[in-house]
Amino acid sequence: IGSGGIGSGTTINDVTLTGNAITVQGDIVAAGTGAANSATEDGDVDINGAFVVDGDISITTDVANTANDGKIDFASNTINAEGNNTDSLTLVSGSGVITLGTIGVTTPLTGLSINASSGAANITLKQVGTYGGNDLAGTGAAGVTGITNIGNAATGTVDLNHTQFNFGGVTQIKSAADITTDKDITIKTDENITFTPNGASSGGDLKTTGTFKLVAVTDDTITVSGNITGVDDTTSSEKIIIQSGTNSGADDGTIAISGNIGTQIETVSLKAGTAIKLAGNIDTVAVANNDVTITGPVLLTGNV
Repeated sequence: IGSGGIGSGTTINDVTLTGNAITVQGDIVAAGTGAANSATEDGDVDINGAFVVDGDISITTDVANTANDGKIDFASNTINAEGNNTDSLTLVSGSGVITLGTIGVTTPLTGLSINASSGAANITLKQVGTYGGNDLAGTGAAGVTGITNIGNAATGTVDLNHTQFNFGGVTQIKSAADITTDKDITIKTDENITFTPNGASSGGDLKTTGTFKLVAVTDDTITVSGNITGVDDTTSSEKIIIQSGTNSGADDGTIAISGNIGTQIETVSLKAGTAIKLAGNIDTVAVANNDVTITGPVLLTGNV
């Protein structure tokens, strides 16, 4: 698709692209039937094939009548940059559900924005970049080298639906409900990363399953503006491992958690060289070896 893109204003309803490789150089706008017509006529964008971002590309299905907002569906297809310039992807869907495939596994995007300023849609991401092995040193490559903004304070849920996420730039993930993760997920970042479930209000959690590992490999700040919980299941016990800073968190790095850590959490390990800021309680389940290990200077920012 050339630099002229597809659609403008309310000229295009649905867009479906199917092929072995789909390279897009222009924006895509699917407007549904608009505010004056039936609420059932959404303007959907369906991508069926390996998607290549060539330039700063946006896909928009958000229209004046929220009931006409269309979905953006990449299913399980790959999303990669063309690689010879700045190749960023911006998705704006309003209330239309967004489902993404693997991002930047072959060639990273230079930026990623998904309903960052508005929109109440649920968002599902399959994978961003690669993270070799399960240790905290972690090899692999970032799927986005620049800024990543996923969701906003009105977003429904954000589901990190894979075990590998690797961000190269400043990253923010926000929702009006839970931010959920795949079982035994490992998240790596080279810059600051912030999780804000429920728009920083009470009630939304960063909800994990199995072993949750989050590591910043340089002098960065990991922020969770809310609670960290396990699945609400008495048969399950989850593990939380968070580390920030160079030299495996020994020299610098900051962790800041404003909520509680609890609900089916078996063990908690927090490590950072500059500060570990805690504002809430930490509760582990009554099983053997239900340890809490904190390595680094602790700053209490509330009653803990």
